[in-house]
Parts: sequence; structure tokens; C-alpha cells
Amino acid sequence: MAAVAATKPGLLVVDDDELIVELLLDEFKEDYDVIGAGSRPEVAPALRQLGRPPAVALVDLGLPPKPSSPREGLALVKELLAAAPECAVIVISGQSEDDNARLARTYGALDFIAKPCDAEQIKAAIGRVEAAAAAGRGLEGLQGDSAAMARLQRQIGQFGPAPHPVLLEGESGTGKELVARALHRASGLDGAFVAINCAAIPEQLFEAALFGAKRGSYTGAVSDADGHIATAAGGTLFLDEIGDMAPGTQPKLLRALESGEYYRVGDSRPRTADVRVVAATNQPLRDRIAAGSFREDLYHRLSVLAIRTPPLRELGDDRLLLLDGFAAAAARNAAAEPFTLAPAARELWRRYDFPGNVRELRNVVLRLQVLFPGQEVGPDELAAEFLYRPAAAGGGDEAEGLDALLRRDARRHAAAALERDGGSAVKAARRLGISARRLNELLDDEPQEGGKQAGAKKGAK
Repeated sequence: MAAVAATKPGLLVVDDDELIVELLLDEFKEDYDVIGAGSRPEVAPALRQLGRPPAVALVDLGLPPKPSSPREGLALVKELLAAAPECAVIVISGQSEDDNARLARTYGALDFIAKPCDAEQIKAAIGRVEAAAAAGRGLEGLQGDSAAMARLQRQIGQFGPAPHPVLLEGESGTGKELVARALHRASGLDGAFVAINCAAIPEQLFEAALFGAKRGSYTGAVSDADGHIATAAGGTLFLDEIGDMAPGTQPKLLRALESGEYYRVGDSRPRTADVRVVAATNQPLRDRIAAGSFREDLYHRLSVLAIRTPPLRELGDDRLLLLDGFAAAAARNAAAEPFTLAPAARELWRRYDFPGNVRELRNVVLRLQVLFPGQEVGPDELAAEFLYRPAAAGGGDEAEGLDALLRRDARRHAAAALERDGGSAVKAARRLGISARRLNELLDDEPQEGGKQAGAKKGAK
């Protein structure tokens, strides 16, 4: 089926109730190119029909094969934002327990609407999150006065004009694409910046997406098509989640980097790869090399220059600068009065680790602007938006008690994620939006008397 013409923003509706999908498709068809899906597996072909990432996605949590569980819906939220980080995701669900709402927001959803609801509620929510999301897109997120941020900015200035590949290593949500775009601007290249998420495209389609394909080379190739390398000619090709690149594609990318030549799928004529490659990973590539899933020679070719993007917990009071910058932009784009944090809430913000890093910080700011425009946000309202409750400032028994709460809540979330993912630390960490190393640190931080978390940690793999 031909892709929909890109004359309106795209809107994706995912719900296993066909009537709800039909009603929403009809309600929003005037203002959006709307596409529907009844389950998580139906989303990918729906987006291919749409022909581009959606601007907004309305997602039900209770999806097949187990509509009584939020697991499929939560997984879809994370998948959508991995493939389309700028998509404004709104969860609309009958599973409106506080834990589900908090998890959905932790995964990146900007709003949560409990069923039953009407079209006007949804329209109002879309208006709020679109305005807030536009604010987030307009802010760099690379400002700060910390030593770690100064080092990052200095490396961008040094490496930007160099012609060599750059490997960005850091936890999820640390702004690796922002760094890649900054490197592109500093390069002086005239071509486009093109990003591709290696984890978001099915293996059988990835090679064609990267290199292009000749007509008839595979089912669905109805015409000759250029890939992302050709689109980025004279510019920068950003390969996000490079550790998830299919083993069969890796030697072909290595050839393109070393010789400057590549082949479209099904084509015998070589083409020139005139691009500067920036790759990113949130998992140690040396571990992937040891496991036999990533080529060592490709690693060395990609890491001629390397930058580590620091997590927010290393940036000190930079998180307050980011708060103020994102909040001002969110209010400006929403044409609303900005929210403010009460002094106690601001101290909670300063002490919170932000395990999801800049992405989590940005999403918390956008949600606060949606929920509390022109209002002062107290510590309780702020803590409700966090994955776990941060500790309070000060000393004595009160601070010790809140510190213990912080550790206990963090362990509880980590252990629950580990159990849901069958003991896989890698999968559980991805579920929480943190690194596997950080997950194990949380599980190691157990009470003096021991407990369930210790047993969960021993079973992690």
C-alpha cells in the first residue's frame, strides 16, 4: 500500500477495541493523517503505511495477547520512543492504577488518561503535550557548568571538524543524539544529518534501509530506493544503538568505512559512501565483542575518536540549569505561565539521580508544565513524577529515613523489573531506561539484614 502523503502530522492509535480505534480515526482525521493498530505487532506495518514517524501516539496499555496486563502497552511505549524519540505518546487505558501511570511516564509517555474518556479530553491532552514536546525539541540540553559538561563541550569542539568516525558511549538518555548533532554542526559539512536507530528496524530490512535496494531485490521492493548513506551524502550518518546492528550487516558497513564503497541490496554496481559516521551505544561494545555478536575490527574503525556522554548523576547542579531551561521553553511553546518548584521540591530535584538521564528530566519537565501551568509544584507532586522518591536534604533521623526510602524504592523497582524479565539484567535495565551496571548497583544496595533483593541479584544474568 502506498504511503500516506505527508500533508498533516501523523497520529497513531493503538487499542484492541476496534470500535474505539474507528471512533478516534474518525474524530481526528481532519487534523491528522491517522493510522490505527489493534496490537503491538500491527504497529510496524501501520507505520510503514503512514510512511513516517507519528507526531502523536495514543496507546492503550491492555493489548493482546494478555489485555489484562499492561506489559505489552508499556513495551510498545518504549519501542515507539526508541524508533521516534520526538513522538508525543499519550497512554489511554482502563488500567489506571498509579503504578501503571508512573511506569508509563517513566518509559516516556507525556500524559496518562484513564478510561472511560471522551474526545475532548484527548484533544486537550494532545494540545498540551504537542506544545510541551515542541519546547523540548527546541532546547539543546548540553548546557552546564560542571567539569563533566565542560569536558564534553571541549571534545565536541575538538572532534567536530575531524573527518574520522566518532563513537559515543553512555547510558540511555544521556543525549547522544544531541552530541551527534552538535558534532555535525561543528564539522562544517554541507550535507544532511541523518539518524538511523539500529535497534528499531527489523534485521531483514536494515541492510536495505542503510544501503538502499534495487527494484525486485526483495518482496516489497517495487522500485529502486536509496538508503540512509545516500541521503546523508556530504554530511553525517548517525547510527544509534550500533551494538544491535545485525552481524550480517557489520562487514558491509566496515567495507564502506574502509574503502568508501558499498552496494545497494540486489545491485552489482558499487556506490561511493561520502559520509562522516557517528555511532552511539548504551552497552559496552567490548562485551558484545566478547560474546561474539560484534566485530572487533568494526569497533576499532568506529572508535577512532570516542566520547563518553556523562549521566546526570555526575553533573551536579547542571540538572537545575536544565530544569530552568526546559521549563522556560515548555511554557513559551505552550503559551502558558511556567510552573515553579517550591524550595523543598527544588531540593528534591537536586538530589534525584535521574536514572533515565536527560530524557527522563526532559519528560518530567514537560509533564509538570502540562499538569501544573502557572502553579507552584510541591515536593509530593514532584516525587509522584519520579521513578522512586528522592531523599531529602539535611541531616539527622529524618534525612536518614528518607535516604533509606530512596534505596528501598530503587531496589523494589529494580527487582520487580528483573523478575518480569526472567532474571535478565540487560532486559530489565532497558525496561527501566538505565544501564545494566546501574541496575546491578541498585540491587547491590541492599539492607544490612539482607532480603529478597540479594537473591534477585544473584539470579541476574
